[in-house]
Amino acid sequence: MVQHEIARYNFSEHDVEHSGFKLYQLKTNDVPILRIPHFPEKTSIPHAHNFYEVCIFMEGAGTHEIDFTPYPIHNNTVHIITPGSVHLIKACPKTKGYIIAFSAAFYDYFAQHQQKLSSFSFYSLTNSYPIINLEPPVASYIENWLDNLITDYINQSPNLFLWAHLHLFLWKIHLIYNELKPSFPVKIDANVQLLERFKQLIEQHFLEKHQVQEYAKLLFISPSQLNRVVKKISGYTAVELIQDRIILEAKRLLFFSEMTNQEIAFHLSFSDPSHFTKLFKNKTGMTPSEFKLHAKRFNVQQSVEEI
Repeated sequence: MVQHEIARYNFSEHDVEHSGFKLYQLKTNDVPILRIPHFPEKTSIPHAHNFYEVCIFMEGAGTHEIDFTPYPIHNNTVHIITPGSVHLIKACPKTKGYIIAFSAAFYDYFAQHQQKLSSFSFYSLTNSYPIINLEPPVASYIENWLDNLITDYINQSPNLFLWAHLHLFLWKIHLIYNELKPSFPVKIDANVQLLERFKQLIEQHFLEKHQVQEYAKLLFISPSQLNRVVKKISGYTAVELIQDRIILEAKRLLFFSEMTNQEIAFHLSFSDPSHFTKLFKNKTGMTPSEFKLHAKRFNVQQSVEEI
């Protein structure tokens, strides 16, 4: 069944102290923990959310599809879903796992400006691998950590305690991710910070802002300076990053919704749908209609159980 729009499950933007952290168990868990809930929304359809989701698979198998890419579910793996990504977990029966959901606002609220979520290596996974395989010693460490978190969560410990658990886990994953990706810069210089800020602005404004000069104005620099820095650090031009984000959203809507090409074009602030079609074909090699037809052949919504 195709949705008219992509399902989006969001945490409240207010009261982050109490509503920005949740722990859920998979419905496929062989031995459920009575006081740890399941995710309350429908998960048998592709969906997105405005919070981070960390899936910890202890045992089991299946497939986890994140923005059109299928990733296998193995024992002792961590899957990281960043806000806005469209994903769908297709876990086999008796897959044991947990989902940690938290907002960036929750983490930053308790960090008290000592540590920003954006400083972690997995903060933006647009061009990175979102899966971490845990070696046996680390898997044992994470399992013990998870037992402690579950105890404090069931006992309704203060959110500061839960944040401390989260902080420890994120640092552990950060170190593992850096080992897997040694090319990450050790020291974040001003140019890297500018690139990250540019990416954040794209995420906030890509629906209505398509021009490099619009972002340069928000960053208080010239378009040429922005493009020079972006090209130097990322290897892509500034306009390529903007267009890539627009095309990703277009793919999501074509794949997971029933919106027409024209509706999608207007949603993405194209005054002329033909301009949208031209950009889409230049970036993907297919027209929007061809992409939608191709997507239907590989529809991810096939007999998926709730997780």
